[in-house]
Amino acid sequence: MGPLAESASRHGEGGRRETLAGSLRKLQLGRIDLLLATMDTAPNELARLPQQPAIVALPPVWPIGGAFYVFSKRSVSPELCHAFAAALSDMKRDGVVDRLYRSRFNIAYPDP
Repeated sequence: MGPLAESASRHGEGGRRETLAGSLRKLQLGRIDLLLATMDTAPNELARLPQQPAIVALPPVWPIGGAFYVFSKRSVSPELCHAFAAALSDMKRDGVVDRLYRSRFNIAYPDP
């Protein structure tokens, strides 16, 4: 599991660490609203999920720096997704994303 997915999939449930597969299943069942997963691991884990309820890519799709931001369709409105995309674009333009990425991974943000 990549560092982004690993750091995003940690939960405080009794010190237990969630797997990407478990987190995707929680997203599928509506137990979480947002998941950050690496492009290397997400497609394989998505393919292993049960067919229903379906997880499908809806516009806008943002493969950002080798990661996917995955929102719950049930609990996150399209307007919020668009606002998130705009805020992320602003943060990239202002250099905030690069500074945060460098502080966590000690390398430049991989702009696709």
